[in-house]
Amino acid sequence: RPNTPPRGPYLWLADDPRLRSYNEGRIIQRWALATAYYALTDPSFWDGWHESHEDECRWDGVDCDLRRLVEEEEDDGGGTVDVGNLDATDISSNNKKDAIDIFSLGTTSAAYNENEEGIDENDRRLHWDWWGSSSSSDDSDYGRERWDVVTSIRAPFAMLSGTIPEEISLLRDLHEINLHGNAFLSDGFTGTIPTELGLLKDLEYLNLSKNSIRGTVPTELGSLPRLYDLRLARNSLGGEMPREVCEMETLMYLSADCDEVRCEFGCCSRCCTDGGFCCHQNGFCFF
Repeated sequence: RPNTPPRGPYLWLADDPRLRSYNEGRIIQRWALATAYYALTDPSFWDGWHESHEDECRWDGVDCDLRRLVEEEEDDGGGTVDVGNLDATDISSNNKKDAIDIFSLGTTSAAYNENEEGIDENDRRLHWDWWGSSSSSDDSDYGRERWDVVTSIRAPFAMLSGTIPEEISLLRDLHEINLHGNAFLSDGFTGTIPTELGLLKDLEYLNLSKNSIRGTVPTELGSLPRLYDLRLARNSLGGEMPREVCEMETLMYLSADCDEVRCEFGCCSRCCTDGGFCCHQNGFCFF
């Protein structure tokens, strides 16, 4: 495909007629989802929103919660910006930086109120985030004071194939990722598990089972403070389950292919054999 990351997501964002009305966090959020789209081999699952630039919270398999962008701080009488965890300052790699670069396509000319005195560069950015854009009233749902953050991506048995991009870690409010069972009539998801998933500190449920993911289980998953359910069985993973994952206090359920990913009961709750049975710690097995 000619439009592979980052060119595809960049051009898609640049062509968005509502670009000027988005705050930085919203741009990063749409960038992350667009990157996931372009990482698919056959992205027909999401073709509708891609063509129309539809609100991402209406995309199939995407759920959102409302978030206020700005919170008042009474201590110093000033306004501070709360863009959740989707902050431009958290972005380190060059391809993630592209999501911020495109912000200038729609906002540079209006971003700062040059008539304001005594505002440094950082405060000017916050000032822009607080007061919003020059979008019309018809675009009120896309304003800057309130916006919807992506909290879950559910695409089980969707016959998707492709890779999981590291940019998915920019969706810092994610509670759930469910890509289970995509290796049905295709290979499902291939490649490796991005280590950047360890940045999703609100993630509670991660289901990547029944795909064709290779490599090893990242130790970074052990740093997720709220993860209670991790399902990795029926893949092509190897190595051993990281000690950091086994010692997680919050983890209540963990499945893996224990012959390939060395994992004993007491760490793994369910062990599967390649193409065979899966057995629970209590001895109950099923195909």
